[in-house]
Amino acid sequence: MRKPQAQIAPVRLPLYSAKREKVGELEVSGMVFGRGGENTLLHEAVRMQLANRRAGNAATKTRGLISGGGRKPWRQKGTGRARAGSTRSPIWRHGGTTFGPQPRDYSYKIPKRAWRQALCMAISDRASAGKLKVIDSLELAFGIDFSRFVSADSGRLLENEPAGRHVRLQDLLDAPLFNDAVIG
Repeated sequence: MRKPQAQIAPVRLPLYSAKREKVGELEVSGMVFGRGGENTLLHEAVRMQLANRRAGNAATKTRGLISGGGRKPWRQKGTGRARAGSTRSPIWRHGGTTFGPQPRDYSYKIPKRAWRQALCMAISDRASAGKLKVIDSLELAFGIDFSRFVSADSGRLLENEPAGRHVRLQDLLDAPLFNDAVIG
């Protein structure tokens, strides 16, 4: 059975206008924006994201993947040389690689509850450092939804970017993020 969590006091974030003028404060949940925790959890969440980004496509050819080598180079006995069955043996020049890297998936998942806590810790860290800003409203003359064009990496407007980009935890931990980001 889960223990009930203690209530965390709400956090006040500065509220800015579209012209970057401070217009007030916004009270947000302390459970999300005022949370502390174990740094190892945050480290594990960042490691998971970096591992999930890895391509894992390094590959070498084994003796079976290299073309040629289908004929025995010389007969088994009577030549005085070591027996050989293929010119693509790993001990031969132009032969295959033994135990070389093969394409693999490096991704793994941490539990959902741990991921949520790590995300709250990262957001809380940015909020306490004053690097999280909230813009009350943003209206563009041409009627385009601004949130479609906000970069998760830098918070700047982008051209021809697909909508719905996700913010990565690694980006939350990078210093320049949320300096110009739009929330809400």
